[in-house]
Amino acid sequence: MRCWRWWHTVGILAGLTIVDAQTELHLATTVPNASECFSLDSASTAENERVSPEPVDSSLLAELYATISSQQSASYQLAMQSVSNEPAATAYQNSADSATDEPLSSAEEPEHSGHRDARSLKDRFNYASGDCAAVVLKANREARGTTAILNSKKDQYMLNECSARNKHVVVELCDDILIDTFVLGNYEFFSSTFKDIMVYASDRYPPKNNKWTFIGHFQGTNSRDAQVFPVRDPKIWAKYILIEFTTHYGREFYCPLTVFKVYGATQMEQYRKEEEEEDMQEPATLTVDAL
Repeated sequence: MRCWRWWHTVGILAGLTIVDAQTELHLATTVPNASECFSLDSASTAENERVSPEPVDSSLLAELYATISSQQSASYQLAMQSVSNEPAATAYQNSADSATDEPLSSAEEPEHSGHRDARSLKDRFNYASGDCAAVVLKANREARGTTAILNSKKDQYMLNECSARNKHVVVELCDDILIDTFVLGNYEFFSSTFKDIMVYASDRYPPKNNKWTFIGHFQGTNSRDAQVFPVRDPKIWAKYILIEFTTHYGREFYCPLTVFKVYGATQMEQYRKEEEEEDMQEPATLTVDAL
């Protein structure tokens, strides 16, 4: 009867109660050596009478519970070990640590940070808009939905894995301009936001000798809105702009980009601006000569 108590204990732990002779007969015919654990009465089997199990031995129950617990613990440790050895997870964690924890050297400190309200630029023309035929020429291979940054829809975005190396995007602007301002923004929750940004420009693509003109190193804030970055020295008339995302905030899996806008002055606008400045200086010169 010790075997009967053992099988009954297994049934209790499994959420099943062995209560009739048919169940005993099924276990006896399907489980190896189970027939030794039951003594079936043919008369009771025919009449399908209920069998009253003997009280369960508490020491046997404790022994069986300890065995099952040790097996579950071993399975859990094995599963955790297989997850920790997964190369993709390890690579992503290492990349996230290096992207967020390593401080920049003094030579790499950003020149500007974006704090200005983007609404102040609503009356200016965006030269990185799809409406004026701006085009995304290139991006890292992990990037998806790159053309979304050329429209004004807040529910569309360029999606990048934060663990991707060399995250960047190259955009052909609508016209050759002197860049004075650009805007970047991420509106997506449960995602990481860009931090350190390197900006380059060129008047041709590919650039001559594959060398881009460095515009500046910028640093964004950890916020879910459009961030404005003024450019102090545009250096060249730019037709193409390259944005590199070197670090990011947080440890989320995705680093999306929702907003990308570029503002500046065309050659004609710059010529008129210089003429106006000269005209404003002429009256002052005449007044000094008259004296």
